[in-house]
Amino acid sequence: MTVEPTPTDPAPERPRSSLLPMPTLGSPQTAVGSRQWLLWGALGIFLIGLGMRLWRLNEFPAPVFDEVYFPEFAQNYLDGKPFFDVHPPLGKYFIALSIQVFGRNEWGFRFATALCGSLIPLLLTGLAYRLTYHVGLALLSGALLLTDGIFLVESRFGLINVYLVAFGLAAAILLLGGLERRGWRRAVHFTGSGILLGAAVSVKWNGLWFAFMFALLGLLVWGVIWLRPQWIPRLGLLVQIRHLRWWHYAFCFILAPLVFYALQWIPHLQFNPQQGLTLDWSWAGIQNYFRALVAINQSIYGGQTAANLVVDEETPVHPYCSTSLRSLVAWFPALRPWLATRLGSAGAWSWPIMGRSVGYYFSSEDNLWRAVHGLGNPWLWWLGTGSILVLVGRGIRRFNGIEAFILIGYAANYLPWFMVSRCVFIYHYMSALAFSTLALAWLVILGWQSYQRFWRGVSLTAVALVLATLIFFFPIWFGLPLSPNGFYARMWFRSTPVPLFCFSPESCERTPLRLPPIPGLNWI
Repeated sequence: MTVEPTPTDPAPERPRSSLLPMPTLGSPQTAVGSRQWLLWGALGIFLIGLGMRLWRLNEFPAPVFDEVYFPEFAQNYLDGKPFFDVHPPLGKYFIALSIQVFGRNEWGFRFATALCGSLIPLLLTGLAYRLTYHVGLALLSGALLLTDGIFLVESRFGLINVYLVAFGLAAAILLLGGLERRGWRRAVHFTGSGILLGAAVSVKWNGLWFAFMFALLGLLVWGVIWLRPQWIPRLGLLVQIRHLRWWHYAFCFILAPLVFYALQWIPHLQFNPQQGLTLDWSWAGIQNYFRALVAINQSIYGGQTAANLVVDEETPVHPYCSTSLRSLVAWFPALRPWLATRLGSAGAWSWPIMGRSVGYYFSSEDNLWRAVHGLGNPWLWWLGTGSILVLVGRGIRRFNGIEAFILIGYAANYLPWFMVSRCVFIYHYMSALAFSTLALAWLVILGWQSYQRFWRGVSLTAVALVLATLIFFFPIWFGLPLSPNGFYARMWFRSTPVPLFCFSPESCERTPLRLPPIPGLNWI
């Protein structure tokens, strides 16, 4: 088979900034760094992440936050009790398996989630390496994600969001692995990737955003081929998408995910018959299965779009719903008609700046507070958001395959949420956060390799800020005892003025420097 020749890329331009020229997607032949360092570093990232998640895992009695749902549903599977949930069942299956091993206690409710959560920094490491074959970038990406509070807190209770992110990242890794291969090995990788996409959707429906990411990557490649053929060499590995056969799309990325999604419902439907439909291996039983499958998904859709979940000014749904642009009405009353639209009501607006946190646990004793707060690492989030904006600017000036992949991963997992005006929470940003973290690591590496000392200093400062906030916010992610003043010192944004540059209760009371409340920003 002959391969269609591709236009050659013009000679590299000298960078206008002091950052190094942008490489295209890497390959094993252009790998940077020792593979041995990668293996040992990845092992260290996994072990540190696992230790952070297992440490004092059973300290807070269940249920905590949404543990009132998911471990309870998992036990219903074990007991054969019918119930209704607004999410597909796969995440609860893992919790049920953990309960079978460790018993009906905090370890049983939380161990599977903690193990899966500890794999996510490792998976981001693998994705970064598969994308660039740069060992330093891969290890930095995983290490940065280790410092985030949302991923940590979500991994330490019997919750299910980490399963979705893990399956989505693993699917992306297998996609890139399949693009590197030929023949049956490519088909095996693509099929595995498609199954993992189905698994992501089988945890929560917003796992579809990873499938959306794959579709956008295909549109990108074919758009470059048809409209900007001179950019083809900059696509790097992604250019292999042009060589996919029709059956790769039909079987690996459509049929395989659908089959997995359909099959994982079988245990749930056996315990929760829909409309009295019983399942067996007879022709009537198989027909009942498909009718029940349609019925249960219709019920989930109804549960997800229920009117009582819509957030408006008169009917607040939950105190921790992510804030939307409607919070700006107090400052800009003339914008009220526009801010009341579906787009203006989307809670996703506040995620990149971490506008609204979630309280998972709180107790007080002897004037000491113990709070577990679903709050990200502020500098990781803010620098990650800034990195995404920088990549957008760089992409406008000159197309690059690596940066396009990161931006598409971020956009596919973030922008669809603007269609949602119901109550959403900051943990829905987790998938997009993985890609903004990858963007930050990418720019840190470019800055560290820069021609100028200034950019090297910027890179070191960014990493130092992220590590410093990890240490500072550690107590409210693990629920360690804090004085009330120690707790409020970590609530940088709240509904009352925040004293600045004070280090004791007395000085904080006297200081005239106070940050006024900012609409939409409240961490308490």
